[in-house]
Amino acid sequence: MKDLISKDLIKLHSLLNSDKEWSKRVKNLESVRSVASKVKTGKESDFGYSNPKPIIFQDLDLGKRILPSILDEKPDELIYDISVKLSITLRGGAKSLDIYDPLSALNISIVVGGEYLYKDEQNEVIQSWHLDKNTGNKDHKKSNFVHPEYHMHFGGDQMVSKNELHFGDLLLLESPRFAQLPLDLPLAIDFVIRNFYEKEKNQKLLKNKIYKDVLANSQRFFWRPYFLGVAQHWLEKKNNRWADIDNLNIDNALKSVKLNPHIC
Repeated sequence: MKDLISKDLIKLHSLLNSDKEWSKRVKNLESVRSVASKVKTGKESDFGYSNPKPIIFQDLDLGKRILPSILDEKPDELIYDISVKLSITLRGGAKSLDIYDPLSALNISIVVGGEYLYKDEQNEVIQSWHLDKNTGNKDHKKSNFVHPEYHMHFGGDQMVSKNELHFGDLLLLESPRFAQLPLDLPLAIDFVIRNFYEKEKNQKLLKNKIYKDVLANSQRFFWRPYFLGVAQHWLEKKNNRWADIDNLNIDNALKSVKLNPHIC
């Protein structure tokens, strides 16, 4: 697993770095290459990495119904620089089981923000999300709210520490924590590309065979055990083995790519 993770990160770095458009949009790509060299450290069965610098995505498509509304209206006098900063720390290892969670720790930070200038007035905007694995530490144990094993959470330290920002009527709470699929670095990069760039910009990359193969490997490592772990709740056991799910008549509306369009 460790060698394949490292090779896939090198492939992803080479693909983005050699692409004329994406090499301009994504900064600090050397972090991906640096992470690839660190995966192999430690015990043979273990893997882990942390990107030394946030990976920065620029030239974003912000979509519609944006606040502050000036970013939605985009008058000619408006100058803005909004980016996504992606950071990840991940640790895991193999276990002597057929199906197991390969991750022992996961922390992903996605910070969207920057500045805009309008009529000589400069303003700062920020929003942040983080994806955690519930490690059972004292903060998780003390929480009075539900803690899914993997959860996406809006706000967090990145926004709380910005106590000089004026958030208007925005209310930040400890909950909710949305149950979320685990992500490694390739899956986190794909998450940003699919959510912050319109299809016109990302379709060529998403159809690239190398890109799809890298994602397929990550999804098999990290998503397959997650989905099978959830599915076992409803599957029946026969002779101490799971019933063959291939024999089930499953609604086309429940096809995996419909439920999760990221699946390759």
